[in-house]
Amino acid sequence: MVERSKRFVYGKFHWPADKLTPPPRPPFPLVVAPPLTAWDQVAIEILREYGANELIGKLYSKGAFNNWVPIEPSQVADIDWFKWAKRLGPTGLNNPNIFHFDMEGSGRWSVLHFRNESDETGPYVAVALKYAGQ
Repeated sequence: MVERSKRFVYGKFHWPADKLTPPPRPPFPLVVAPPLTAWDQVAIEILREYGANELIGKLYSKGAFNNWVPIEPSQVADIDWFKWAKRLGPTGLNNPNIFHFDMEGSGRWSVLHFRNESDETGPYVAVALKYAGQ
């Protein structure tokens, strides 16, 4: 079996109160925090594409050593953007003027849904996105 190379996109989720949330501080001075502009950055490994405007991807966040690690279902409930997604419900979640993923180099993407999935490496959170324009 030939394995395809992994493709990633990067960006940030935006929700009504994201400007009010301060960046996290390192728990102790020996930990080097990522730059303030990247503290809430998310990577999405593209798993499936449905044309140029829709995709499903595996969510990653920055780990302890500034490396990308999959976001597990047990961890996602503590993340601010996910708390807001649940609070907004399907109507607010699908409205790019209220909640969206700002993909670097591409613009706004509506969030269709989040879903728990798993593969050979274990459980993770997947997201379905649809292009919403600049």
